[in-house]
This record gives sequence, structure tokens and C-alpha cells, in this order.
Amino acid sequence: MRNILATVFYTLNHINEDIYKKAHQTSGRYDANVSEFEAVGLTPEFKSDFQAPFVKESTIQLGIALREKIDITINNTIMVIGEIVQLYIPKDCLHEDGFVDIEKQIRLLVPVWIVTTKQCG
Repeated sequence: MRNILATVFYTLNHINEDIYKKAHQTSGRYDANVSEFEAVGLTPEFKSDFQAPFVKESTIQLGIALREKIDITINNTIMVIGEIVQLYIPKDCLHEDGFVDIEKQIRLLVPVWIVTTKQCG
């Protein structure tokens, strides 16, 4: 994963049964000039002029704009706060009250997301 703190836009892409092994490989170390998409066999997908790629094989995709970074000194981490500016979800997973039923579409639920970023500037 590229340095998310050097980006303005990023995506969260839900991992399903068909891509979980490839998605796990995105956590490996890659040189800056290596495409993680190519390295693991996933497909980048650009939508609606959003600057960071989504994972085409993912059925739930969030496009996020970075809004704030907060240093947390107690454990030497940084909290990243983003605004969801694009959301792609299958229609049959969205209820009238806004509840997202991911079990309708996705066979295996994995508490992991693929994060993609776009270096800006």
C-alpha cells in the first residue's frame, strides 16, 4: 500500500471470496514503481473522474477524500479522517432505511478492505 498520508484521495474496496487471496498480497512490500494491481492480479478501475483507482473485482467501493490527519502520541500512530465522496454498492444490498446488507451479495465476509491511493502534487 502506498503512503496514504501523502495522498488526498483514496478508496476502500470490500474483499469478497473471489479476491481474498489476491487482496491479502497487497499488504506485501512493493517498490514505488511497481503496480500492486499488476503484482497481485487485480484490476484498477477509475470512475466518475475520481483520482484514485477502485478495485474492479470488489462489489462495494468507497471513494474517500482525506480531510484530516491527527497524531496520536500515546502509541505513535496517526488517525486518518476521510469523507466518503463516492459510494458504489449493489442495489439489492441497500435497504430503504439506509442499512447495507452485504450478506446478500457477498458469500464470504472478511474484515479487511483494500485501500488504494493516488499521489497528488
